[in-house]
Amino acid sequence: METKIDILNNEIDRCLSEMETKYPELFRYLDETPVSPPSKHTGSISEEDLKNYLESLRSQMATYRRTHGNPPEA
Repeated sequence: METKIDILNNEIDRCLSEMETKYPELFRYLDETPVSPPSKHTGSISEEDLKNYLESLRSQMATYRRTHGNPPEA
């Protein structure tokens, strides 16, 4: 059974794949996207950290689409 963490990781993977395929110019700057540091209590990345990261990726793509338009269909 998939955990919430697994589901979030899968969504992040899909989002990154879409970004790499449809918006390679945006994907190039991905290293500049901040990821929350691991939780101070557990020392690992939390579900909330993953949610925030996924939301930041989605927000970047939405902003990019608004300012540059949708990519041409292959």
